[in-house]
Amino acid sequence: MAKDFEWRTEEDNAWAEGVADAPEAPRRAASERRWPLVLGVFFVLGLLGFVVVRQLREQVDQTESDTSEEITTSFDLMWTAAEEGDVELFHLVLSGRDPEWTEAEKELLEKKGLFDRPAMGLHLNGHPPQIADTTLSPDLREAVVTATGVYTMDVGNGVTQTVQLQLTSIFRQGSARWLLSPPEEEFWGEMGMTRGTRLTLMYPQRDREIALRLARDLDEKVGEVCTILADLNCPANLFLDVRLETDPSSLLVAADQAIVLEDGRRLVLPAPTLVGVPVDEAGYQALFRGYASRVATAVISHQVDWECCRRAPLFRALLARQLEQLALQPWPLSAGDYERLLPRLPRLWQMASTPLDMVEDGQVAAALIEFLLAEVTDRSVAELERQVASLSATTNWLDVVIPGGNIDPALEAAWLSFVYERSRTTPGNDPPLPLPEEDMVAVCYDVQGSGLDSGLGTLYRFNLATNEWQEEVALGPGFTIMRPLPGDEGLLLQSLPFAEPEESSSLFWWRASELVELYRPLASGQQTFFVGWADPTGRWLLLVILGENEALPQLALVDRQQCRPETCDLIPLPGWPTWSPDGQQMIAVENWTGEPETDGPGPASATELLWLPEPGAEAVEIGQGYAPFWLDNATMGYIRPAAGPVGENNQEVVTLVAGETGSLRIMITLADLTPLLPPEEVDDDLFIDRVFINPAQPDLVYLIVTDPARGPVSDSLGVLETGRSYLFTVEHPAGDVGSGARMLLQTLDVGFRSAHFPWFSDQAGFSPDGRWLALAVNNLFVDGQMALYLYDLEGGRWWVQPQPFGDSGSPQIWPYDWSADGQWLLRAEGSMLALLAPAHDYARLIPVEPPDRNCLYAAFVGA
Repeated sequence: MAKDFEWRTEEDNAWAEGVADAPEAPRRAASERRWPLVLGVFFVLGLLGFVVVRQLREQVDQTESDTSEEITTSFDLMWTAAEEGDVELFHLVLSGRDPEWTEAEKELLEKKGLFDRPAMGLHLNGHPPQIADTTLSPDLREAVVTATGVYTMDVGNGVTQTVQLQLTSIFRQGSARWLLSPPEEEFWGEMGMTRGTRLTLMYPQRDREIALRLARDLDEKVGEVCTILADLNCPANLFLDVRLETDPSSLLVAADQAIVLEDGRRLVLPAPTLVGVPVDEAGYQALFRGYASRVATAVISHQVDWECCRRAPLFRALLARQLEQLALQPWPLSAGDYERLLPRLPRLWQMASTPLDMVEDGQVAAALIEFLLAEVTDRSVAELERQVASLSATTNWLDVVIPGGNIDPALEAAWLSFVYERSRTTPGNDPPLPLPEEDMVAVCYDVQGSGLDSGLGTLYRFNLATNEWQEEVALGPGFTIMRPLPGDEGLLLQSLPFAEPEESSSLFWWRASELVELYRPLASGQQTFFVGWADPTGRWLLLVILGENEALPQLALVDRQQCRPETCDLIPLPGWPTWSPDGQQMIAVENWTGEPETDGPGPASATELLWLPEPGAEAVEIGQGYAPFWLDNATMGYIRPAAGPVGENNQEVVTLVAGETGSLRIMITLADLTPLLPPEEVDDDLFIDRVFINPAQPDLVYLIVTDPARGPVSDSLGVLETGRSYLFTVEHPAGDVGSGARMLLQTLDVGFRSAHFPWFSDQAGFSPDGRWLALAVNNLFVDGQMALYLYDLEGGRWWVQPQPFGDSGSPQIWPYDWSADGQWLLRAEGSMLALLAPAHDYARLIPVEPPDRNCLYAAFVGA
């Protein structure tokens, strides 16, 4: 019975019923249908979240990209402002939150130091630094910008090395654009310090790693300064305190020697982050050389007791020699620099007292120091530095190296030869165009004679093809005037034996290495001067004759083609001649020896002008005027006072057909020209000074208008005006008076010709090709020198050779000569001949052999 019993409850019955009503399989299917729905909801939510996050990320990225572009724009503006020196543009990207920092940045811009690092010997290669990284703050309102700049460093003789530095800048968002801003203190961190044997270095934590290496290397370099440099006499306790400063003004301090050397034992230099952090070992070595040069300069200056900035060019040249010895800087002059120095070398050995301050050109000072150390003195650089530092500005600089400053004329030749030889050592330093085919000749004197007394003159010849000198003829004692004849036909020479006035002054013709005497004065006590003047063909020669009992000199012509041995027929002249282009006619300025009504040339010196249809013909009066000229063989002209109210200053340039006084025509007046001048340049002293005719430009007339208001310089021999001049051109022929006038150049400050002695007047003329207007201004009554001004009619610029390199000792009547093609110009320069190619800014100096010669004249002659 028990085995048939089956236990049940209500739950069992109910469960059994439920099983029957809702089988198990259908309930599992319903549960499975709900899970995909849940998963789908989560997937949709996840997808939506991803899309939202992605959009937010894209928005952030776009914001950062836009911000970076805006920062780059500000950085580019900063570069443009630095390149152009534009302070106003720089203001657009410069924060003003720290006034001192802002002023320092502006000063860096003005002194070309915003990107360049001249004090460290590093110069940006001309291209803007490239932004390598821009790190934005979390609030996107501040950015640290790192840019890589490529810098060049001079390693000597024109060779440079390239290194890279990383430049760091802070930009903050302004109202209109991102602004260059001062870093916060946290950017730099606390100041640290390290101490070595001879040096303590303080540095910001940001630059700790590189600062510690710099400290070790600088400490070692201070030791080298004291051991390598002779006679520096460093004390055993020499110690320097160096601070790497975070203020941008420290970049200015490093460049300003007056501040850097204020106290030789305490030195403030810019932190590496301010200068630029090197990216490799080459960059570090370049940076170290910059720091070490500043440190060595401080030590040297302190030890020789130099106070900035006494005789700075000479001292810095001496310092450059020491920095070269320490392998910190190359010698500042390359062979190319010596080449460029030649035209501006000062004359240092020909005066008893030349002040130290005369040597103001840094490159000239460097060349001079190299010459002294190589050729003159065996004293150490430090000893010379102490002497330079102790002497006053007015001290004769020769006292630095020669006891008592004794003059040694041979040193002048040695000095010029030294620079010349250095200029020849550069490969490829060849002339920019073929050398002239002609030979060159020069009249030179023994340096022991002045050229005006007992100096022995000699005519030398130089062959450019063989580079050889030869002596042509001994000219004897006295001063020899030389004039080249047209077409390289030879030379006219006259020796003036001033030491023996009773001797005659013969006139010679030199050609094909033969010297022929043309004329010898026959009258007892008569002195005849050929002052270098001849007609354009070289046939008619002008002589100035001083008789024994005659108060005033007389003028006469000599026909070179009709001269007999030792004598020529003289044709008297009524006045100083101006020849027609063919040499057949002339305009004579009557009463040329009379006293002018005013000091210097000008309208008040107008006198009677005479026309001579040929030498010896009867003179025909033209009118009252001055500065006559010829437009061509048929048309002459001159300047005369213009009609107008009494006391009114005006002149006019007039022309007329030779022999036809009724053809007179006014070309232009001063009143036509003055409106072309700036109003502040116009005053009552202006006058038309002279007229030039360029054969290569027959339709143009060149005029110089002068303002002598600067005041005259007087001398017992006469008056020399100095002032300001303006160069004009006028079209000819022109339809109306004054038409076609234009000003080519204003403010040509030169000396004027002597009013009393026209044979010492300015030499003016055009090059054979018509490109250059040459003005050789003879400052006889000022310093005895002949300054040469060349105006490029094509390029609109002046090319100036201010003075000869040697002491001329006399007026140079014919101071230069052009090659036949007009490409080269030759000039005597003391113990050198200057071969100049002005169109190429090229000057080559050729030492005369033997070297102890002083040359006054030079010319081209046929080879």
